[in-house]
Amino acid sequence: MKSKKFIIYTIIYTIAVFGLGVMIGNRYAKHHHYSSFTQKKEFKGHYKEKLSEDLNLSAEQKKQLDVILEKYHMDIRNKRKAVRVEFKEMITSMNNDISAILTEEQRIKFLELTEKHKNRFNHKERSGHRWKQHEE
Repeated sequence: MKSKKFIIYTIIYTIAVFGLGVMIGNRYAKHHHYSSFTQKKEFKGHYKEKLSEDLNLSAEQKKQLDVILEKYHMDIRNKRKAVRVEFKEMITSMNNDISAILTEEQRIKFLELTEKHKNRFNHKERSGHRWKQHEE
């Protein structure tokens, strides 16, 4: 019996740590690298500039690259939004599963921690934090 509990707790702990790692990694990527590609102008400008330099593109190739970037930009943006929605649903489901195994006292503390995290996240959204700009 204790062995089953240990396995269950280990699995839940692993999932929680993995989820937290994904959230931290996602936030880091958005803040340090990914955010520079979030707006259409920045995405096209930076990527085009980088490829132009690295590959020594001709003027004609630069024009063709503009067309390609324009073609894929909205699809990439829409996919990113869909993944974000799916990720939020997954986190909610995980939090519900975690909450189900907790005592009442632990559940209250867990809800406080998740609300604190949500408030911190929402504050950055409202303050126009730079990684939030891609949703506009």
